[in-house]
Amino acid sequence: MFTFNGIGTRLYGHAVQPDGSYIATKWAVILFVPIFPLESHRVIIKEPTYGTPLINSTTSYFSQAIPLDHGQVLRTYAVTAAIIGGLAWVIANSH
Repeated sequence: MFTFNGIGTRLYGHAVQPDGSYIATKWAVILFVPIFPLESHRVIIKEPTYGTPLINSTTSYFSQAIPLDHGQVLRTYAVTAAIIGGLAWVIANSH
């Protein structure tokens, strides 16, 4: 996943599975706003390695592409619409 000035791809969603992994969906984004889904991923957290807080502290991940999670796509669109709608309402009623 890579973004430059808010344009690119990102993972959104975090549906935790019984084994501790989680499902996230890779989205094409503009200004960090999800535009359309590309694929879903099962993300497995490997053993974290710890360093000094905020310095040299990393966590390794393994990601496996899976079929698109349509429920997660709908939830992401709903949350995005609610946020954009809320911001639009605040801007429209700020005068």
